[in-house]
Amino acid sequence: MNPRPPESPSCRKCLERARFRAVRYEYHHDGSGRWYRAQGNENWGFDELGCMKQRYASIRDQLLKEGERKFRWELKS
Repeated sequence: MNPRPPESPSCRKCLERARFRAVRYEYHHDGSGRWYRAQGNENWGFDELGCMKQRYASIRDQLLKEGERKFRWELKS
C-alpha cells in the first residue's frame, strides 16, 4: 500500500514539516440493503518521498435503522 498524497506545493510543504497525519471521519455504507455508519480515526505516516509507510486505524461500524441515516444520496450502478 503506497498511496501518494496529491502533488501540490502546499501538500509537499506540509509533508516536509510533519511526516504524520491524523484524520477523523464518519460515513455511511450499504451492506446489501442494510445501512451502517462507520466512524473512526486514522493516523498515517509517510516516508521522505511522500509514500504512506504506516497506517493505524480505529473504525467502528454501527447498524442503522432507515430513520437514523444522516447522509442520503442516490446509488449509481
